[in-house]
Amino acid sequence: MAAAVPECATFDDPVRLMSAPKLVLYPTAADTYLAGPALRHALEKLNFISTQFQLDGQSHYHTGPAFLDHISFLGCSPAIALEAPTQDAESAARTGRFCHLHLHEATKLPRLRIRPGQRPRCRQCRTDIEPESLLSLNSASVTLNCPGCRREIEPERLNWRQSGAIARIFLDIWGIHNGEAVPGDLLLQQLGHTTSGRWDFFYIED
Repeated sequence: MAAAVPECATFDDPVRLMSAPKLVLYPTAADTYLAGPALRHALEKLNFISTQFQLDGQSHYHTGPAFLDHISFLGCSPAIALEAPTQDAESAARTGRFCHLHLHEATKLPRLRIRPGQRPRCRQCRTDIEPESLLSLNSASVTLNCPGCRREIEPERLNWRQSGAIARIFLDIWGIHNGEAVPGDLLLQQLGHTTSGRWDFFYIED
């Protein structure tokens, strides 16, 4: 049964001056909670992140020495910048002109992030789900009824087609375009071990 109270918030950063391409990792169980320090520790243990810097009042991280061990770039060996340019580094960071990471603090309620024009799909009947219907979900009962087959469905059982998700935790890897790279198994396994649940990924520009 769909939740009746419209408590699920859309994603909206306090400051969003320009969009940037991102590969986003998230726990598939929408109500998963993890404190920021625990997630940061897991990534530091993998040498996936290194030094911290501030961007628009939020904490971001430079890539660590093992970053490329945990991210597989696809296609013809793209030229990926891992270091900030010596000039105009802040603008380069904000527009994703080099890879860096942002660990979002877990929110009280699940939040929806999805590429404009994209819709998740029911795996049973392949009906597209309008993103607006997901806004009625709350953290106590994260389910809805599919408008096609009328079955009760949870967000993690939807086919998001790597275009979005609903979650309380997001790990953004800036500077990666749609389909350009995928997270490695060890990275997803470590994140899953940290939260006791499966992680997945999608691409967005926001």
